[in-house]
Amino acid sequence: MTEFEYVSMDKARKIYVPAALEEEFRGKKYMILPMPNGDVIFHPVIKSKEPLKALRKIFKHEKRSIKEIKKEILETALGGV
Repeated sequence: MTEFEYVSMDKARKIYVPAALEEEFRGKKYMILPMPNGDVIFHPVIKSKEPLKALRKIFKHEKRSIKEIKKEILETALGGV
C-alpha cells in the first residue's frame, strides 16, 4: 500500500477501498464510528456475549472521562444552540 490511499463511495452508498485492503475487508462487517473531528473509523464488528465489554476495548485508548464525552456529544447534538 502506498503512503496515502483513499476510499470512495458511489451513489448507491457502496464504499470502495484500495485494492491493497480489499482482501482484509472482504466478507467482514464493520461498525462506522464517526468522530467529533470528522474522522471516520471502520471497526470490525465484535461478536460478544458482553457487548459493553467489547465496546470498551474499541475505546481503550480514550483519555477523556465519560462525563467529558457525554458533554461533547450533547454540545455536538445541540449544534451550539
